[in-house]
Order: sequence, then structure tokens, then C-alpha cells
Amino acid sequence: MIPLSHGTMFVWSAAAAEAQQLGAATVEPEHLLLGLAKISDLPGRPELPADAKAGDVLAEVMAEAGEVREIWNRCGVDTVRLRQALRMELPNANAPGSTANHLHRSDVSRRLFKKAERLAEQKNSKLRPIHLLVTVAEHDDGSWWTVLEPLGVDRGTLQQAARAAVGQDEAPRQKEQSAKETLLSKYGRDLTALARDGKL
Repeated sequence: MIPLSHGTMFVWSAAAAEAQQLGAATVEPEHLLLGLAKISDLPGRPELPADAKAGDVLAEVMAEAGEVREIWNRCGVDTVRLRQALRMELPNANAPGSTANHLHRSDVSRRLFKKAERLAEQKNSKLRPIHLLVTVAEHDDGSWWTVLEPLGVDRGTLQQAARAAVGQDEAPRQKEQSAKETLLSKYGRDLTALARDGKL
């Protein structure tokens, strides 16, 4: 199992708190999105604690918050407005808070976490919030699209920006593969011509 980063644990805690406050029985992808919006609102340059270990944890959370914030900013997302609008759209928005001490993920949320784990594993990384943002953004059945689109957020732009943030080395690999295929094609044609001329 891929370990969760401290930033992902923050997102999970925020998502669970949102779900509980909204009276949900389980933590749904919409709650995860709320957590991903919340982490990006953390201050960019907090005063780090004197304790070295606590400082390392906070620095990790801030760095991961910055990754998510960059995507939201690039896509023109106002995360405060996003959270407000999303809370109004959730089915249990007017229900009393859940009394459960510990909420579990829904089946859909579990699947999104599994996909995020696979992304992290490909990069030999902890599961970071940015991995979770990729899988949430690519979940086409999410009710949040009815909230994001009126806010001027383009679905394709968000998906591409999130993907690029975790796969910046994919483009060079694709170029390298394309170059290899070009060479193979060229030499293949040359060998065919030599064989036709009886020179092989």
C-alpha cells in the first residue's frame, strides 16, 4: 500500500469534516474536492515551528498545498467560491451534522484513491494531494461539474493541468519514442529498397 503524504492526510481530514458537517453517511468524491480546495487556501509562507520534525511536516504540507494551488490558479478557480457553491449543491446540505465518530469512504471514493495510488506508484512517490486531484478531475460522473462550469472552469483544461503536474516527464518519453519510430521507419524503408535492388 502506498503511504499517504501529510498533505493527503490533511485533505482527508478536511473532507471527512465536511462530510460530517453536511450530514453525509460516507465521504464522497465531492467531499474530497472540498478538501482539495481547502488545502490550497493554506498560507503560502507560514512561520515554521522550532521543532525540526514538526517543521518538516508543515513544510511538506505547504509544498503539496502549493502544487494544488498552482492548478486551481492556472484554471482560474476561486476555491472559496467553489467550496461555497459545492456545499449548496450537495444532497445533504441542509441536514444536521452526522453523529458518527469516524466516516468511511464511499465505494466511488475508494476507487479514486486506488487510481491515485497507482499514479503515485508510477512516480515512486507517496500519495500526494495532486494525485488525488487528477483522479477527482477525471471522474466524469462528479456532480461538481455543474458547479465548476458556471464558475468558468473548463473540464478539459483542469484535467490536462492536473495530469501535466504529475506527468511532466511523459512528453520527453513520447518524443523519444517518436524519434525511435521515425528511425525504424527510415531504416526499414532503406532496407526494403536495398533488397528490391538486389544489394542485400
